[in-house]
Amino acid sequence: MHLAIEGLFWILAALLAGAAGYLLLLTAASFRAMPRPRREAGPAKRFAVMAPAHNEEETIAGLLDSLAGLDYPSSHYSVFVVADNCTDATAAVARARGARVYERADREQRGKGYALRWLLERIAETGEEYDAFVIFDADSRVDPAFLRVMDETLAREDEVLQAHYSVLNPGEGIGAAIRFAALALVNYLRPLGKNALGCSTGLKGNGMCFPAAVIRRHGWAAYSLAEDAEHGVLLLLDGIRTRFVPEACVWAEMPPGVRESRSQNLRWEAGRLLVVRKWVPQLLRHAVRHRDLVALEAAIDLLVPPLSALVAGTLLLALMALLPGLGGTWWVPTGIGVALGGHVLVGLIRIKAPRSVWRSLLYAPGYCAWKLALYASATARAPSEWVRTRRFSASR
Repeated sequence: MHLAIEGLFWILAALLAGAAGYLLLLTAASFRAMPRPRREAGPAKRFAVMAPAHNEEETIAGLLDSLAGLDYPSSHYSVFVVADNCTDATAAVARARGARVYERADREQRGKGYALRWLLERIAETGEEYDAFVIFDADSRVDPAFLRVMDETLAREDEVLQAHYSVLNPGEGIGAAIRFAALALVNYLRPLGKNALGCSTGLKGNGMCFPAAVIRRHGWAAYSLAEDAEHGVLLLLDGIRTRFVPEACVWAEMPPGVRESRSQNLRWEAGRLLVVRKWVPQLLRHAVRHRDLVALEAAIDLLVPPLSALVAGTLLLALMALLPGLGGTWWVPTGIGVALGGHVLVGLIRIKAPRSVWRSLLYAPGYCAWKLALYASATARAPSEWVRTRRFSASR
């Protein structure tokens, strides 16, 4: 019995140490990510800016107003909104703000992926030429420099680009504050490290920019609950990496409370599990067959559990270290815990997290327990289709 417990301890320790080591590697590499020099030439690229919207009459105006305030010539970008299966005034509000609106009604093919594919087809029918396509969520706010930064980056990089996607309202509640902390790690710190290592940073669903050549070849071909991550894998398997552009920023509203964010978190976790099951084996086969370290890293990234699960595993390891026969092994969970804590600390410091985010860490233990229950629910009863999260007013 003692041998079995000891064996389980070291197996769990090895898995947790591997995950913590991977996160530490990205954390250290992030300090090597250098800002890109500014290009002096004026705007060159023409952008098609796309916003899929389902019943977003309360939020779409904020996005379109921020797009109207972009520091980029209006002659060089067009804003397209697909009002997807809407039963409210989303289309009318978008038209009133000057967007080019297409209304889609399809009760069978529902969700963001189908809406994006359909909108790309409508844009192609116009015969207008664009150099790149940018996708925003309907409840977002966009930094005025966004297109200028993307234009400068596309002049140097012929890759798919992912902006820094963060939280619009971290001061409005514990749920939004903790989500800010999570995105500081997943959408900022780790992508910086991936940039420095030459890896693909993956797509985050909001603030994505695709060169026209990629759109012509691939269109949009992912329709799961995690259509962004899935599409990023499809591109990577075709040799197309995604590069993180930290200077281009987009913010989206998050539910203020933890309970209010349940449907959103459940969808994300269920989508993530789907991508792991479906695409990790293909990424590993591709990595071995083509000796592709970038594909290998992408598979590892998908396999690393969320931070809440890693923290829970470390606590379990600490409890096991107290059992007879495992004396003197306290340093194992301690070292893993320090590594995970350092990863969080560096991420929040580098992103200059507001005080509300630091205070929200006091609720982290309860949040971790809540997330573990959510993981179990996502595994047992994963949602089969996208369900819109209730929106809450926010201002930046």
